[in-house]
Amino acid sequence: MVATELARLGKAGDPVAAGIADKLTPAVRQAIASANWVPLQPGIANDIVRGDGAYYRNQIEKLLQLGALRKDAEGNFNPAAVMRTHEFIAALRRLMGIPAGSS
Repeated sequence: MVATELARLGKAGDPVAAGIADKLTPAVRQAIASANWVPLQPGIANDIVRGDGAYYRNQIEKLLQLGALRKDAEGNFNPAAVMRTHEFIAALRRLMGIPAGSS
């Protein structure tokens, strides 16, 4: 949002914003022009980049990075899938470093 606003202000004649926007990388300039930031933020799970689950992308990807959540064999998170109680407990256990089999 900041980069997009700096580019907009620079085009509108703000010299400070234009000076900063001139230093943006070509990839960021392309993302601003196309309104497509996906190439700059490669997804960890294939199915959370767009669509209904995209809103939670950062949270889901962080939990995937931490090993609390898992992807399927196709690299998808399946955000609409039901999470079973034992899966939820296992995720919490991994996050908190609690050994398997602990009550």
